[in-house]
Amino acid sequence: MARIAIPLEQKIEAAQQKVVKAKEKYDAAIEELKRLMDKRDSVKKEEILAAC
Repeated sequence: MARIAIPLEQKIEAAQQKVVKAKEKYDAAIEELKRLMDKRDSVKKEEILAAC
């Protein structure tokens, strides 16, 4: 049984690392989206103020 446990632990560790990397990419994508949406909102506000 010890022979099975080691590869299983390695698989679990590899899966955890994949999740961490995926979360880092997700967080970066969310930050980029927020930045772009803030920029869009800023441009819209400027257009509204210029129209008045």
